[in-house]
Amino acid sequence: MKGNWLKLLYIAVLLFWTAGLSAHHTAGLCAHHMEMSTGSPGISLSSEPGGTLARDTHPPEENPSTSVQTFRGRVVDTYTGLPLPGATVMVLDTDPFRGAAADADGEFRLEGLPLGRIDAGVSMVGYEPVVLRNLLLVSGRELVVEARLEELVYTMEGLVVRPDLRKDRPGNEMAMVSARSFTIDETERYAGSLGDPSRMAANFAGVTSVTDQRNDIVIRGNSPQGLLWRLEGLEIPNPNHFGSMGSTGGPVSMINNNHLANSDFYTGAFPAEFGNALAGVFDLKLRNGNNQMREWMGQVGFNGFELGAEGPFTGNRRSSYLVNARYSTLEVLHAAGMSFGTGAAIPEYRDVSMKLNFPLQRGRVSVFGLGGDNRIAMLDSQEDDAQYGFSGTDLYYSNRMGVLGVNHIHYFSNDVRITNILAVSDIRGAAEIYDLSYSPDQLKIDETLQEIKYTASTRYSRRFNTRNFLNAGAVYDVYDVHYVGKEIDTLRNEYRYYLNNTGTMSHGKLFAEWQHRFSDRLSMSAGLHATRLFLNGTQSLEPRFGMTWEVARGQSINLGAGLHSQTQMRAIYFSERYDSLSQTYERTNKNLDFSRSMHFVAGYDRLLGEEHRLKFEVYYQKLYRIPVAWRRPEYSMLSQGGGFSYIAYDNMENTGTGANRGVELTLEKFLRKGFYYLVTASVFDAGYRGYDGVWRNSGFNNNFVFNALGGYEWRTGPRTLLSVDLKVVYAGGYRKLPFDEEQSIADNTTRYRWDAAFEERYPDYFRLNGRVTWRLNRRQASHEWALDLQNITNRRNIFTENWNNARKEVVTSYQMDFMPMMTYRIHF
Repeated sequence: MKGNWLKLLYIAVLLFWTAGLSAHHTAGLCAHHMEMSTGSPGISLSSEPGGTLARDTHPPEENPSTSVQTFRGRVVDTYTGLPLPGATVMVLDTDPFRGAAADADGEFRLEGLPLGRIDAGVSMVGYEPVVLRNLLLVSGRELVVEARLEELVYTMEGLVVRPDLRKDRPGNEMAMVSARSFTIDETERYAGSLGDPSRMAANFAGVTSVTDQRNDIVIRGNSPQGLLWRLEGLEIPNPNHFGSMGSTGGPVSMINNNHLANSDFYTGAFPAEFGNALAGVFDLKLRNGNNQMREWMGQVGFNGFELGAEGPFTGNRRSSYLVNARYSTLEVLHAAGMSFGTGAAIPEYRDVSMKLNFPLQRGRVSVFGLGGDNRIAMLDSQEDDAQYGFSGTDLYYSNRMGVLGVNHIHYFSNDVRITNILAVSDIRGAAEIYDLSYSPDQLKIDETLQEIKYTASTRYSRRFNTRNFLNAGAVYDVYDVHYVGKEIDTLRNEYRYYLNNTGTMSHGKLFAEWQHRFSDRLSMSAGLHATRLFLNGTQSLEPRFGMTWEVARGQSINLGAGLHSQTQMRAIYFSERYDSLSQTYERTNKNLDFSRSMHFVAGYDRLLGEEHRLKFEVYYQKLYRIPVAWRRPEYSMLSQGGGFSYIAYDNMENTGTGANRGVELTLEKFLRKGFYYLVTASVFDAGYRGYDGVWRNSGFNNNFVFNALGGYEWRTGPRTLLSVDLKVVYAGGYRKLPFDEEQSIADNTTRYRWDAAFEERYPDYFRLNGRVTWRLNRRQASHEWALDLQNITNRRNIFTENWNNARKEVVTSYQMDFMPMMTYRIHF
């Protein structure tokens, strides 16, 4: 795509200039919008119901020429989620004093605040105060937050009131180690994140992503397939466009960061409520729409053309809706007759997300959904530049994913609640591959994989007192599966099926977890997770443990341990092998057990003043009962799941093992007075034993990763903000499975040198990204222009290598060259 980025830049500049010019002349529109900024762990977006709001103690006189905005929200108990009437909210560093008390519904409202960033302190007797840092007030949208306060334990030492300044602390009270929260602001502000939670998480310690084309993340040397995605408490399929089944990543995320509330990310030893994952968890939460005013959002950029709307339902200012639709930018421009020099390789995708919120007298009901579909053709016969490791073939690929769920929370009392979820999800992927070395007109591989999942879950939560908390629940999944896959036998010129099944399977999970707070400084959580795959009767019982001890003010020691398990890619249970003697097919992998892992983590966490944080963690993971194959003794499932293709064998067995060990360091300055930085370093080793018992490097053992990012924000005028952000990453390359070129030529197909599997790495990965953002506040709308500069040094990092059987040579695919990407957004 040499020179194509110049075309894209030119087109983008025209689009954004035109959009910005027309937006400046928008008139007669008045709406407000909610935004979550980088405050503290207790901040998230909400628009729950309320009665008469508690008003500002010193409301200003309205001046139509003054750039002001409203700050409102709710104060709730961290564990129960119930409102805290009487809580005090104060805007810090204001003269005169600005503050309000929460009303009977926990709601507060402060009007007429100047635009820009503010800090807000939230406190209540018997609760640990919090400070919400760097809340951003802009025109055209109200700032609506939900502040969560944690009840204090009264000890012999007495009550020590000090504000919690930590923005990274996870929202899940059971998480003691290897967990942190993240905000919408971070998915946008971190250079190179492009609004994608996965790309944002790659900046955290222990996480590696050394590919530009995909957002797969490697957590502590584990395969990306060990990651669990959850949305609103529901386990969901891979939420990425062009994401193959069996992987957890893809080139473009379907998750719309404009809809996210504060969410949590886990890298190990996670609590008992999370199952079916070996590596980590994305626990995503959607915010509620504004329940008082209708508002709109428009955006165009790397992720597509977007349009969003939110507001109250007609005649009901307690309930709200939130919906967003997105369409592929390149597809729109291609349809307009523009060419990018990539032939047929134009990514076509669209997605939609939504949340409806209906508060009840003793709880609430929410309906949430996420869905998208995509397709692409990568045709080497037409000399397409974008091959992604499929050189020598013509590939037609399509994919779709959808989730629709209903969540009901009912409070039996202030201390007891039950949460029920009913949901259906669907994922389907189809691929047609033509081998140009065999016949450009005859399919080599024809594959369609589809899973429809029906889920019912329940969760019981109880607070016994300020020291003891209990969560217990059950999840039951039923899958309708349809798998068809066939490949041409070139010797007999006939197709052989490796998948050809339609049926059902079910998976059940139970969990219970208990937290005991010995004091405000010492807490412990213990839990048990049980899971059973009814397809073959395999099951697992997994104890979990976590502890955090604040040894001194701002210093804590954290421990975590637990057993974790995960099913195999479901299609593997239905894979078939053809017996030429009996001329029948046999399912040889239907009895595979769960893959299992034992996690041990120890950490030291220290606040350096109010703005800096130092964190150190060391971990060990023992993996066992990993599928391996006697047909390929060097093979292990631990090295699969990080790309567009997947290698599996018949007659696999759970005799493989593995181990990951490493150390991680985080040094962070929270955004304060316009400046922040984050430096993370990880050194690790990941390996496995296959069927032959020989110790080898895992395919994801790139040994080290270093990230450094930071930025500064200036107020350039009474209505404008300018921010500049930079990120540099230096990491070891992924491990290589080299090709046996002589044997590949002799056999006229791809052959690997398994005797040298994963001994060598691709060259080290280096990348420098930048981002410049300019915000403009008009009276009735806020505008944002952003320029992302990807790979500023234009370094040629290797994406992958593949055997081109038509040309009889190894072809190297490189990652993205220098690429400027522009985004324009308007809220009104």
